[in-house]
Amino acid sequence: MLITAKVRLIEDLLASVPGDKDLLETWIASKAPTAKTKKEEVEASGTDSVVAKMRCIFPRGDDGNPFLWDYQVKGFFKAACGFLNRAEGSYSSQLSAYLKVINGLVFPKPRKIVIPCDNLGTCERPLRITDFREGDRTALASSETIPAGTEFSFSVELFDLKNNKVKLEDCVKEWLEYGQYHGLCQWRNSGKGRFELLDLTTEQNSFGTFKYLLGKAREDELKKADKKTPKAKKQTKKILKE
Repeated sequence: MLITAKVRLIEDLLASVPGDKDLLETWIASKAPTAKTKKEEVEASGTDSVVAKMRCIFPRGDDGNPFLWDYQVKGFFKAACGFLNRAEGSYSSQLSAYLKVINGLVFPKPRKIVIPCDNLGTCERPLRITDFREGDRTALASSETIPAGTEFSFSVELFDLKNNKVKLEDCVKEWLEYGQYHGLCQWRNSGKGRFELLDLTTEQNSFGTFKYLLGKAREDELKKADKKTPKAKKQTKKILKE
């Protein structure tokens, strides 16, 4: 089954990709920082350049628009199902082994989910860091933001569940509707990244059937079975029917 969803952000969506491409090298070099070296870096590169390296950004597509990776939506599904799994009367509460189900049977599409936006903002907030050796301290985090009101669409392909109390498409719709309470990406516990479901369409296709995946293999096995003895042919056909 193919589900296509159109959503609208009701809160800003925060980026989560480090702005520094050479993050590992930068981290290693920063293990012994001094005020002097930081000052020299600012003087050499400029304030904007240094801040840009420390800011989380959105990856960009060929058209310059930001996008989300498909696994970020899948991660949202896992989180939403984990919460709703404890909610009485929800579809998710009837879905057993939900992490395995989402990992193996739910596939957001496309790989890069483009969000048309040309007016990105910035969100800066303090973070409290707890270190038992050095004590509590405060850091600053900065992220690009996609403003509330931005609309975008994506699809979700599903397999059909076998012998389950609930339909997977009902669960996906429930997770998408839950987006108005708990959103995507960074700082979502504060309410950032929340969205509302505007439109949902479903299309039945052959993707969700086991026959779709192994249909060709079954045909090949049946052709080979014709060349076997009657007993072997009967055993092969019996296995393929199961």
